[in-house]
Amino acid sequence: MSQCFSAIVLAGSLVFASAARAAFPPEQIEFFEKSIRPLLAERCYDCHSSEKHENGLRLDRHENVLRGSDYGKVVEPGNPTGSKLIKAIKHAAGVEPMPKKGPALKPEEIALLEKWITMGVPWPEEKALATASSKPKWQEHWAFQKITKPALPKGTQASKNPVDAFVLSKLTTAGLKPAPAADATTLCRRLYLTLTGLLPSFEQVEAFKQASARNAASAEAALVDQLLCSPHYGERWARYWLDLARYSDTEGYQVAGKDIRYPYAYTYRDWVVNSLNADMPYDQFLTFQLAADKIQDSKPADLPHNEKNLAALGFLTVGDTFIGNKDLQTDDRIDVTARGMLGLTVGCARCHDHKYDPIPAKDYYAMYSIFNSSIVPDDLPVIGKPASDTAYASFQGEVAKVETKMADFRKVVFEDMRNPERMSAYLAFIYEAKAKNLEKDAYRGRCGQLKLRDRVASKWRAFMDGATGKGPLSPVLVAWKEFAALPEAEFATKAQGVVDALQKPDSKSNKEIAAAFKGKPVPTKFEDVAATYAEVFAKHLTPAGEKDEINTLLMRDSSPMAVAVDDMEQFFTRQDMETTVRMKNE
Repeated sequence: MSQCFSAIVLAGSLVFASAARAAFPPEQIEFFEKSIRPLLAERCYDCHSSEKHENGLRLDRHENVLRGSDYGKVVEPGNPTGSKLIKAIKHAAGVEPMPKKGPALKPEEIALLEKWITMGVPWPEEKALATASSKPKWQEHWAFQKITKPALPKGTQASKNPVDAFVLSKLTTAGLKPAPAADATTLCRRLYLTLTGLLPSFEQVEAFKQASARNAASAEAALVDQLLCSPHYGERWARYWLDLARYSDTEGYQVAGKDIRYPYAYTYRDWVVNSLNADMPYDQFLTFQLAADKIQDSKPADLPHNEKNLAALGFLTVGDTFIGNKDLQTDDRIDVTARGMLGLTVGCARCHDHKYDPIPAKDYYAMYSIFNSSIVPDDLPVIGKPASDTAYASFQGEVAKVETKMADFRKVVFEDMRNPERMSAYLAFIYEAKAKNLEKDAYRGRCGQLKLRDRVASKWRAFMDGATGKGPLSPVLVAWKEFAALPEAEFATKAQGVVDALQKPDSKSNKEIAAAFKGKPVPTKFEDVAATYAEVFAKHLTPAGEKDEINTLLMRDSSPMAVAVDDMEQFFTRQDMETTVRMKNE
């Protein structure tokens, strides 16, 4: 449909709407103003007006009432029973009840609205809010307007630099005159500072003065070309982009004394500098910073393939890590992309649609899904070779020493968890914690008193609660559950009965567990039960342990005993973390 035809249709629609409103008798308009508008204002406008229109529904203008919500019409003029609005306020089945806030409408209020719809939804004449446009709203936003070349101000002539014409026009309007032309020394200093950020030497100034004396225009052009080819040009102007990219070689605050430096941040900085010095096209400059890894994989014909371009991803990754909070990391990456590359602040759409800008929360979370599913690899890609193979070999040797120390420390924690005495302490503690209902600070405090790792204890507690809770009970834990059911005050007197029951032929207990209790003195407290279990469990955790019922139970995914030595960090205490952080920093 052409824009002209659209305008004709729109104009016709407005005329028809105005005529329809004008056709309502005065008494119907009076009924609306006295009975309906106050009712809508009091009960509906909080959610359905110009300030807020949930589901796209506004009830403060006639044309919006007739248009309905994002899901279709809500009123059928002349047909209240077929109107979704009436069904909603009557809380009919299959329709979301309204209003959401406050009590339901009274019967007499519902009757007024039914009468209003029966009349044909009378409404006084309104002025059109604005001239409608055939373009979507986002295309009308200033940030998306096409760049146009403005006409020169009246009375000025085209010059080598059109900007001069605009400056001169403003100076003339203000009654000012341009400053006199700079002398060769001043011009030389200005060019150096502007293009490289560095002052020229005495010899460089003198050389420019002599060249200017011969031909000023040629000398100036030659110096500009020379400075644009200087590596200092990229260093000077990269600084502005790096500010937009919130470049830093540290990652913000970290816990436990962790080294906050990004040791390879300089590779991104150097990439930006080199890109400017190489006159990389701007679209490529942006694309590499968003998707260099994808370009590296797909090798498109229109983009240069170079593993060094992977450093461009520092745009997204060299930022604050927010102490490991991925939601904040993702929000930061959206923000730096939007402000740095689009010239728009979209962060507010994390919570709501922008009021004045065409940025809905839906678009924000579309970006969020992309950035949140983009993972920074633990092992960074290799984008170059070391300058010295000897120095690199020495470095690798020192790294290997530290990694061995870290592996040894993880092994200490691993073996500590499997020590029968320590395992007994953990098992006894989780019984005590359940009996005394220890939680949070009290739980961690008691762990500290017993010199136990609270995360290991929590893993044991969750595992044993799950294994002895609802569902089939493993024969291995039959004895545990029966001893745990004994009242603490009667434990010593009733434990013999449990031991005897375990030895009966019809007992559902694992035979090895039952035999372990038969061969020991009768438990007098639950700590004795925990010690027996720990002793049996430890036997089945050795590399030569049989893959039997006990080993199978201990190797369940939920068991702390199933955690590999390389994954011990999940059990580290703050002191453990400080120890390993010192090694990582080293």
